[in-house]
Amino acid sequence: MKLIIDVDTGMDDAQALLLALRSPQAQVLAVTCIGGNVPLDLVVRNTRLVVAAANWPGQPAPRVFAGCSRPLVSDGDGEIRATHYHGSDGIAGAWEKLTSSDSTKSEVEAAVNSVPVESMHAALGLIELVSQNKGEVTLLALAPLTNIALALRLEPRLGTWLRSLVVMGGAYQSMGNNERHLSAEFNFVHDPEAARLVLHEMLPCPRLIVPYEACLESSLPFDWAITWAAGGNAADEPKPLWRRLHELIVSHQCLMQRGQTFALTLAQPLAYRSCDLLAASICLLPSVASDVLEKRCTIELAGGVTRGQLVVDWFDKADRGLSKVATVSARFVTKVALDAYRALLFETLG
Repeated sequence: MKLIIDVDTGMDDAQALLLALRSPQAQVLAVTCIGGNVPLDLVVRNTRLVVAAANWPGQPAPRVFAGCSRPLVSDGDGEIRATHYHGSDGIAGAWEKLTSSDSTKSEVEAAVNSVPVESMHAALGLIELVSQNKGEVTLLALAPLTNIALALRLEPRLGTWLRSLVVMGGAYQSMGNNERHLSAEFNFVHDPEAARLVLHEMLPCPRLIVPYEACLESSLPFDWAITWAAGGNAADEPKPLWRRLHELIVSHQCLMQRGQTFALTLAQPLAYRSCDLLAASICLLPSVASDVLEKRCTIELAGGVTRGQLVVDWFDKADRGLSKVATVSARFVTKVALDAYRALLFETLG
């Protein structure tokens, strides 16, 4: 499977990249970066670290592109970031922890410097690579959709060239997961215009959305997650850089998620979840999505409290001529096969 992965590398983006880069089923052609969880410069730095750390033997290194640093259209709210969850560096303070000694600092700096950043903008790189591999590339979108929307505006045929598009984004039951907006998911609310453009115009490419509610369904025990992240290295065997990075991320995620008591009000357990990791898992192994629903939908752009919300035509009003709202058909993951998910994670990163 040929992949291009669009990221705003925070903790779960980093895990998704590790999963894809260390999977023998995937050939990651490129990683395109956008400002989101943290500003663009930190996203690029984090991405270079993860790409270098993954170190999968026999696989060519993906090209890394820097893209948009801000949404297509500013909504006047200022920058929407997620450092309160991901940490100021975006990856659980890993930069400080991994460079605490001279030897580890040299290792990390050498790893980052081994991964060049392309001079071409991410949107142009995306167009170039997809046009060179028509019908073969799956685009895995784990970030605000600005880079992809810009590429689509520059090359409207993009949707005819892609094999498929998998998007981690949206909240199809309006369970918003960011602090400023009640009913919208972070990636979509960060750039609602881009989300709407991609959803409506990336045609006829098959589009699968992994919404926030599916992530709530992907609960794994905290103890399992800690054991999984630690891996099977012998006590006296040094852990590779990717393992140390992953262990730091999972530890921080568990710490933060133990305090997410809102899950209890949704009849969800306090448990380990990683949204982008789930999306990457479904991309690599579609059977991880045990139930998929197809409905018409759109993105709200004007609502005072619902801007960026994924609005679903639950009662098929458009098909029955009862609604003049412009909608488009998309598929949503609604249930997760936890055994298949857990097995994939353990096989690839355990």
